[in-house]
Amino acid sequence: MPVHSMGQGLSREERPWVRRLRVWAEWMIAALGMENAELSLLVCDDETIRQLNAKHRGKNAPTDVLAFALRDVHHPNLPAQAIPKGALGDVVISIPKARRQAQRAGHSLEEELSILLAHGILHLLGFDHRDPDEDRRMRARTDALRSTLRSKACIVAHKRKKKLKHSDALPQTDLHNNDS
Repeated sequence: MPVHSMGQGLSREERPWVRRLRVWAEWMIAALGMENAELSLLVCDDETIRQLNAKHRGKNAPTDVLAFALRDVHHPNLPAQAIPKGALGDVVISIPKARRQAQRAGHSLEEELSILLAHGILHLLGFDHRDPDEDRRMRARTDALRSTLRSKACIVAHKRKKKLKHSDALPQTDLHNNDS
């Protein structure tokens, strides 16, 4: 289950998020029972995501997360058979935008990034939030995926027989909240 990740335009302090988000994406995909799935993850700055948002959505402003599902690719020179089996697509996350949203919401950057990553992966799988019912289901699925991070981090820590490190786990707050 490869998750290909890279960072673009990140500060030295933001660069470790590339690895952490890659690991979290692997855990989420495994929790979905899709061990053979493949996705690309770009962790970037506001300018990079603004350019992508303008090009692909016609919105000339930074956003928090973008998801480009390969199942949605319609290119005359790329037949459907050319897309590798299990290839989901690309998730792009802006660290600066996530940081601002976390501050406004009153929670940690870790929590915000886990929300955005789960949200992006779910979009790759075809889930959406166009109406209140879809939105409620999407939020519940997002929360369920986020809860796998805490469970997996606890298992890894137990196997290592040491405390959870800040870089490997999420805070316990709100991870199991299904009120949406």
